[in-house]
Amino acid sequence: MSQHDSITNDPSSPRFEEETRRYLQHRLRLLAGAVALLTAVLGVAFVASLVGRTEGPVWRVPMEFATVFPNSVLFWMIVSTATIFEMLRRRAWSPPWLAVIDGALLLALIAPCLILYGLLHSYSWSGFSAVIPFLTLFVLARPKLTA
Repeated sequence: MSQHDSITNDPSSPRFEEETRRYLQHRLRLLAGAVALLTAVLGVAFVASLVGRTEGPVWRVPMEFATVFPNSVLFWMIVSTATIFEMLRRRAWSPPWLAVIDGALLLALIAPCLILYGLLHSYSWSGFSAVIPFLTLFVLARPKLTA
């Protein structure tokens, strides 16, 4: 074993701490980016589906998407996860701040699903809430992508 390996594998070494911090930040950024991309694609699909059904100028459709419930919940999920992604991309965060960002990301993933489930439980596929698959995806993806 070389001296380089022993420094890297020593949990008390500054290099090990920096590698661990960088790894966690990368994984959080990966999760935030994946969710931001997925929800943005869903948002674009919803806006495109509204274009033909909305009266008035076409430019109002994205504005209505962003401000009218329940689509506004998806819009704010896109904004929050994209913002977290950008925060993680722009600078190195300390481990305590990464823990705070991790909590904020978890809240940005789960709170919209719970809001939709609580207020729109009548939207379902054969009695199965349409929100459950997304909530399950986020809950299962988070430990996989941040471990």
